[in-house]
Amino acid sequence: MIDFVKQRDEAFVAFVRTGDRVKLGALCRRYGIAMPTDERALAGGVCKAVMNIRGLPQDVYGLALEKLADLGMSPEIGGYA
Repeated sequence: MIDFVKQRDEAFVAFVRTGDRVKLGALCRRYGIAMPTDERALAGGVCKAVMNIRGLPQDVYGLALEKLADLGMSPEIGGYA
C-alpha cells in the first residue's frame, strides 16, 4: 500500500504541475485502474483528490484549486452545490 500511495502522489503532482499524463497512465495500467477518457473528468478528479491528500508540496494545492476554478468545479468531493 505504501508503494501505491507514493506512486499515486508522484503521478498526481506531475499531472497538476505540468499536465503530464505519463506517470498517471503508468499508475493506472499497473494497478488496473480505468483512466477517464474525458479530459475535464480526469483533471477534475485528480485535482479534487489532491485537495484531500495531506503532505503534498504546498504549490500543488494552489495549482489544483486554480485548475478546479478554471473547470468550474469546487474542491469538495461529493455533495452538490
